[in-house]
Amino acid sequence: SLPDDDLVQRLLDKLTFQELAEQLGSPIPRALRIGRNTDPSTLSSLRYPCVLKAAIKTAEFGKRFRKAYRVSNPGEVIDLWHQMQELAPEMILQEWIEGGDTDVYFCLQYRPSDGREATSFVGRKLMQWPPLVGGTATCVPAPEVKEELIALTEQFFSAVGFIGLC
Repeated sequence: SLPDDDLVQRLLDKLTFQELAEQLGSPIPRALRIGRNTDPSTLSSLRYPCVLKAAIKTAEFGKRFRKAYRVSNPGEVIDLWHQMQELAPEMILQEWIEGGDTDVYFCLQYRPSDGREATSFVGRKLMQWPPLVGGTATCVPAPEVKEELIALTEQFFSAVGFIGLC
């Protein structure tokens, strides 16, 4: 089973994902869209530290920049943005959620197209690379949050009509 390509593209774009999650009332940190017309004064409307990421990852961007950057103030955002804007015309700036690598939980699901119950794996990162802002290097099952994360994941992907691996 594969989801509709338009839906996949909307979910892969961090900005449209943010908008969709907010519309559905999903628990997600506050965020700002950063683009060529962004007024720098709006950057101080978020609580710092924040995380800065490209809205859409490309291979070219990945060769020069990390997946995400923890920033402490609007000045850092502007400095990074000026370096990145040629390769990433839009960025997302999200409020940081305090915690370490081992505080990151996730739910992977396979959602069949025939309406059967989804199969889920709930995990917790043990290590990311680079630390705090990277991809999963090591993880373990997280049964202590299984019910809550499966319910949140079900609610979101049911609402958007997603089928397949998510």
